[in-house]
Order: sequence, then C-alpha cells, then structure tokens
Amino acid sequence: MTEYYYPNKQALNDAFDIFRYDMRRFIVRCLNRVEGKSAEEAIKEKLKGARSREFSNNLYRTGSVEESIDINYFPDLINEYWTDIFRQEFRGERKVKNTLRTIVDARNEAAHPPQKDLDREDVRSRVTDIANLLGRIKEPDSKQAVERIRDRLSSPRQDPPVSPAPSTSREGFHVYTDLPTGMSKIHKASCRYYKNRKPNPLPDNWWHGPYSSEAGARAASQNRGRVVFAGCCR
Repeated sequence: MTEYYYPNKQALNDAFDIFRYDMRRFIVRCLNRVEGKSAEEAIKEKLKGARSREFSNNLYRTGSVEESIDINYFPDLINEYWTDIFRQEFRGERKVKNTLRTIVDARNEAAHPPQKDLDREDVRSRVTDIANLLGRIKEPDSKQAVERIRDRLSSPRQDPPVSPAPSTSREGFHVYTDLPTGMSKIHKASCRYYKNRKPNPLPDNWWHGPYSSEAGARAASQNRGRVVFAGCCR
C-alpha cells in the first residue's frame, strides 16, 4: 500500500513528539508529590479499566513510568489530581484542562490514516496550543522548537506534489542518551540496538520515543546534549 506525505499532518506529529515527551516528565514529576505514593502508584490508582491494564502492560514492557504514560491519559490524570497537585501548577486556570483535551483529541484524529492532508489553520491552532502549554509547564526550549514548527506553517503555502513518504517514517525513531558523554543518538525502530535494549535504572540513560520523524526526535532531545543520527541506522 502506498504511503503519502502530508506536510501539515507531519508538522502536527512533530509537535506531538515534543509535547508527549515533556508532558510525561511533567506529570511524573508532579505525581511524585502525591503524599504517601509513588508516581506509579498514583497513576494506577486513578486510571480505570482498560487504561489501567494498558499502563501496567506498558510498564512491564518498558520498565519506565514516563514511557508507559499514553497521551490519552494526560487529561484524566490532570483532572483527577487537579485539586491536590495541578491546580497549583496552573494557578487555578481550568481552561488548561479544556486546552489539553482539545490537543489530545487532535492527536487522536492525526493518528488515523487520512484521505487528505489536515487543514493548515486547524493544525496551526493546535500547534500554538501545544507551544503555550509547554510554556506553562516551564519548558522554554521545547516551546521554541514547537513555535518554529508553527512558523513554518505560517509561511506562504507551497503545496508540493503528493509523493510517497520516505520509508523510514513508518517505523518511528527512538533516542538514547548516554549520560557519561551527554550525547543523544537517534535510532530507527528496526535497529538491533533498539530491539535488544535493556532496562536501565537511570532515567536520563533510557530510550525515548517513538517519534514520527527524525526532526521530531531531534527537537525533543535538543536539551539533553548533542544529538546525532546513529551511524548504524544510516
């Protein structure tokens, strides 16, 4: 089946890659303040039914609480812990919850194979929402990265002819940061190093992703040191 390149959808997915990584860290950091519970326990207590089982399965597979949080959990967790934790983080502005729900709904729409590209102005609005929310959780570097994505959408429209997307976009990209050297390497999902990865107790020495594009992986990893494409994945 032929896969086509849709620039607006790709821009939105690149913004989601950055957003997902930083929101996971923010949520875990906040939930570690729940009295008498770890972040893992706090999440399991509030997720219900299939989502609770999915989180447990993800945690078993990845060994990382952050990596196990699906983007669809974000609104539920923030709403459940709004009074105790997140109201203080967002200074009581409940509209943050509506914005987050809108962002997650847009992500779910973008996750489905489209018959045509997404509307540019709709995508630009959602990318702006993502940038603003990243600013609210004090991630200025990521906010700027998403704003650059938004600015590309604001440039004069030049629609290229529809053509097959690069084959690597199907498998996703993952980033591994080596703590001693401070270097982050981008690997394809098919890479033997990614397939044979083992859990590591150090959170900054872990695999992050998947990201839908190399650009998204680079942007999400830019504040963790130098980022290069792994030679074995060229």
